[in-house]
Amino acid sequence: MNVVFALGGLRWSGHDPAQPSGNLKGGGRLPPSELGRKRRKELKVVRRRLPSIFNCPNCGVNSVSVEIEGADKRAVVKCGSCGLAGEFQLKNIQKKIDAYNMFVDSFFEKSGAQTEVTQA
Repeated sequence: MNVVFALGGLRWSGHDPAQPSGNLKGGGRLPPSELGRKRRKELKVVRRRLPSIFNCPNCGVNSVSVEIEGADKRAVVKCGSCGLAGEFQLKNIQKKIDAYNMFVDSFFEKSGAQTEVTQA
């Protein structure tokens, strides 16, 4: 509601402070528990995505790509740096990250590299 004041021929039109401003949610009125408090900032939820390019277990460069071909879900995994490659059959529920994990597991099985577990 605008209020008009007349003073000696001058007119001033301004906002009535008794009325709610209308730019707040819920009709512009704050509940008594939030009067005089700073408005809370709305946080955005950031969803993390799975990577599309992975690290090579042989050369350590971030250049392994996974391509899923055909309806039979055949995955071709290849390093663009050293040329190490593998081909795997995926199940319907499996994705690119699963093919990469199979690739890394088969690499370490073939190389015979074993990690030592130490107990403290």
